[in-house]
Amino acid sequence: TDTDTDTDTDNPQGPISITVVNNSPLVRYLNGANGFNAFVDCEDENGAACSLDDNYCAFPCEEVTPESMDCLILCEPMWAVIVLAPGESRTIEWNGWMHQFIANYCQDSGGCYTTDPPAAGNYEFYVQVWEEYDCGEGASCTPDENGVIFGAQPSGEPVRASSPVTLPRTTDVSIYVDHHETE
Repeated sequence: TDTDTDTDTDNPQGPISITVVNNSPLVRYLNGANGFNAFVDCEDENGAACSLDDNYCAFPCEEVTPESMDCLILCEPMWAVIVLAPGESRTIEWNGWMHQFIANYCQDSGGCYTTDPPAAGNYEFYVQVWEEYDCGEGASCTPDENGVIFGAQPSGEPVRASSPVTLPRTTDVSIYVDHHETE
C-alpha cells in the first residue's frame, strides 16, 4: 500500500477495521492469495466492483507513464488460505483508500493502479469463503501459528457474506459468515 496515502489528510474516510466473523458451525477458508488484506472486496451502490487493497503485482500509475515499457510485473500469486474456525474472526485494517486497477496502461500491456478517496455513498463490503481447499505440490497443508496454510487454494463453491456500508464512516465494519448463506 502506498505509504503516502496512509496518513494523507485529503481523504475524509480515514482508516477503519473490518472484521470477518464465522458464525457458521463449519470451518471456513478465506482466500489469502496476493496479500492477506485482499480477502475483503466491495461493490458500489450500482454494483460496480471496487478494491480496498492495492494490487501487489502492479505499480502505482504515478510511478509509470503510458510510454513505459517496463510496468509489466511478472509475479506468481502467493497461494494461501486463511483458516476461520467456528466462532473465530479475522480483522484487517483498511487505510480508507480505494484502489482501481487500470489494465493495459503501458506499452508492454502492463497495468497499474490509482489510489483515491472513496466517493461518499453506499457500498457493500463482502468476503467469499469456502468449505474446502486444495494443497499445491510440496505444500505442507498445515496451518501456521496465524492460521494460514501456504501453498493452498480454496476449492468448491464459495459462500458470500456481506455488510452494507455507507462511506465516509468512522465506525468499524463487521461481516458475519452464517451457515445458511449461499452464492
